[in-house]
Amino acid sequence: MQDVLIEMTAEGYFDLVIDSSKRDFSSVSGVETIFPVALFTDARAASSEEADPTKRRGWVGNILTHDSGFELGSKLWLLRQDRLAPELINSTRRVVKNAINSHVIIPGIADRADIKVTKDGVAVKIYIALYKERNLIATYSTLWNNSKTDNVRRLESKA
Repeated sequence: MQDVLIEMTAEGYFDLVIDSSKRDFSSVSGVETIFPVALFTDARAASSEEADPTKRRGWVGNILTHDSGFELGSKLWLLRQDRLAPELINSTRRVVKNAINSHVIIPGIADRADIKVTKDGVAVKIYIALYKERNLIATYSTLWNNSKTDNVRRLESKA
């Protein structure tokens, strides 16, 4: 699977990587890009989740896939400012599972995902392992601090 490479900048934002020697986007042949796109791209909130339509966020490109039922991203952003309590851990696990299912399992990139979400100090640790035909194909681990602007720190990734 060929994809553009997205990496976290020193400022904590995800950005496309440019290969200066080719003067083109860097690419990867794996699933490295799926994790930040699936988890940290904002999916649009429903009216029941955010009453103000101007605050529902979401990626504009989802307009093109609305009829298919597929929506890029997750609703992890809705959990910002929630207290770091067991309910936040459970909600985060549910949101991550939904994102990985729609971006990885349903399209057939992987058959199974093991997802672990735990409290780690003042942050939430998210660990994902993807399997295809019983073989581990990728892992991703990140710390997500739901109350800061610079809220993501990548711990590791193996693809």
